[in-house]
Amino acid sequence: HVLLVIAIMAAWGLAPVANKIGVTQIPPIFLTALRSCVVALVLLPFLKSPRGHMPQLLGLSLLMGTLHYSFVFTGIKGIDASLTTLLVMMQVPFTSLLAVPFFGERLGWRRILGLVTAFAGIALITVEPKVRAEFLPAMLILIGIFFWSASNILIKRMHLTDGNVINGWVAILSAPQLFAISFLLETDQVAAMQAADWTVWGALLYMAIVITAITFALWYRLLRQYTVNQVVPYTLLMPIFGVAASMLVLGD
Repeated sequence: HVLLVIAIMAAWGLAPVANKIGVTQIPPIFLTALRSCVVALVLLPFLKSPRGHMPQLLGLSLLMGTLHYSFVFTGIKGIDASLTTLLVMMQVPFTSLLAVPFFGERLGWRRILGLVTAFAGIALITVEPKVRAEFLPAMLILIGIFFWSASNILIKRMHLTDGNVINGWVAILSAPQLFAISFLLETDQVAAMQAADWTVWGALLYMAIVITAITFALWYRLLRQYTVNQVVPYTLLMPIFGVAASMLVLGD
């Protein structure tokens, strides 16, 4: 399981690079809606009845499918993918803190010291002149990451064992929300989609199939088997893969 979670982190570390490639040519919320459609199509053959979990899935579709992806994709359009990888790490302290009131988990002095260090690190990053110039995109990413952390708590409380059911229904339920928001806030979506090159469609397939349909299903299984504070800290490995990929692929 340790090797599995490291492989998941390697895949997730490449996600900001794929996101950046996509949002440079297609409006970010519309791109998110397209991602949900691809996920829904891929997982449709595996979908089962949610069996009484529909209210939670509706909430999850709003938190993760709509709010998380909309804020993160919009933020990454105005900021480097490498910096996004570092900001995404706030999912660890956010989730760890939320696990205390919701699950009664104890942090201990080591985890508290880690949380303080994490917040101090983000504070240090945000005073850098380049980040101050891109403060709004950075804040959008942090808001989106908070919604992702809240989604982890909701998934843990659902006790739904099939990750494909979660991913598939979240994609189906969030796609209409995202299309509606996109057509309210964005323009020229269809023209951008028609003009997009193969790199965008490759990035979209990577986000939808590798990240959402495969790795998230495995992630949910680990979340159910272990405590939140055992699993989530492994996401701290993401910058190793993400910053390296941003440098090699995007020249950050």
